[in-house]
Amino acid sequence: MISQNTRILDTFKGTGKTFTSRFLEGRMHIARPSARIFDLRSKGYDVRATRFTTMDTKRSAMKYQIMRTKA
Repeated sequence: MISQNTRILDTFKGTGKTFTSRFLEGRMHIARPSARIFDLRSKGYDVRATRFTTMDTKRSAMKYQIMRTKA
């Protein structure tokens, strides 16, 4: 079985694509996205975060992006 961290890396590392915690929960079935992001950063991956305002609820949220190389 593939780990959740590996699934995130395989999908997003170095692609330039961004993702939100809500996407990880809903589409990738990852229960604690913030813990996975913490794990990836702890392992040296360059996970960048950008704050944005959602279109529907006008609330603040974070978009994440995993860069091609480790930090």
